[in-house]
Amino acid sequence: MPGNPLLRGGAAVAWALGLGWPAWAPAAAAPAEPPPAAIATLPAGPQLLREVIAGLPQEPLQIKARLEAYNRLDDLDKVRLAVMDLDWRGGALKADYNLTDAFGGPLARLEVRRQPDGALAYTAYGGPDVKPMAQPDLSRPLAGTDLTWLDLSLSFLWWPGARTIGTERVKGRPCYVVEVPAPAGAAAGCAAVRLWIETQVRVLMQAEAYDARGERLRALRVKSFKKLQDLWMVQDLEVESYPSRHWTLLRVVEVRRGGRLVSGAGAPAAAAEPLPALPPNAPVGR
Repeated sequence: MPGNPLLRGGAAVAWALGLGWPAWAPAAAAPAEPPPAAIATLPAGPQLLREVIAGLPQEPLQIKARLEAYNRLDDLDKVRLAVMDLDWRGGALKADYNLTDAFGGPLARLEVRRQPDGALAYTAYGGPDVKPMAQPDLSRPLAGTDLTWLDLSLSFLWWPGARTIGTERVKGRPCYVVEVPAPAGAAAGCAAVRLWIETQVRVLMQAEAYDARGERLRALRVKSFKKLQDLWMVQDLEVESYPSRHWTLLRVVEVRRGGRLVSGAGAPAAAAEPLPALPPNAPVGR
C-alpha cells in the first residue's frame, strides 16, 4: 500500500507513555562534548535520571497500543498490538508487557521488576507457545517491528553510570544531554544510550541508542501530546532503525489510570489544552 504522508511528515496527533522523544535528525555520529569545565557546572547524570523517574505517574497505568511497522518506502509491513501494565510508584518498577499479532495471538511477553538492591530482573516469554526464555536481549527488535524491550520498558532510566555531557536544544527546548552506558549483558549490540532531558520540567525529550563504534542504531521520536486529567502523556511514538530506515509507529488506543478508563473508546471526552511551556501539538518532521 502507498505510504501515508501524514504519518511521515506532518500533522501532529497526541501523546501517552508518560515520557517522550521528539524529532531526530538523520543518522549521524554522536555530538562532540563541551569542555570539562563547562560540564562540571551541569547537574549530575544520576540526579537527572532520578528526577525523571520521580515525575512518572504515581498510580498504576494500563496502556493498549497499536504498532504499525513500515519499510523505507513507507509501505505498511506489519501490525502488532501491545498491552503494557505499568507501576512506577515510589521510584520502583513493576511492569508487564504483552505483544500480540493483529488478531490477538500472543507473540512475546516481558516482566520487569526492580529488586531491593536496585537491580532490574527480567522474565521473558516467547516462541510459538510463548514459553519462558533465557535472559532477554533488550535491544533485539520485536516481532518484525523496530521497537525493542528497551524502548518499551525504559530500563535505561535505572542503569548506573549516567553522566551529563552537555546541553542542546530539542524542538526549541533547552535540554541536558545524558549518556548512559549499557550494563554488561543488558542489551547485546547496544553500548550506550543518549538521552535529552528538558532542563526545567525534567521530562525525557529524545533518546538514541549507539553501538560500541559510536554508530547510531535506533532513533525514537514523539509525534504529539495528550492530556489525561492532570497527566501529560505520549500518544504517538515513532522508532526508526539505522541503517535500514525501517520504522514503526506506536499509537496508543486506550489508557486506564488506577483501573479507570481515561482514554479510548467509551472514555469521557477531554477538552483540548496546550501543553504548558512546550510547543502545543507542534508538527514533527522526519
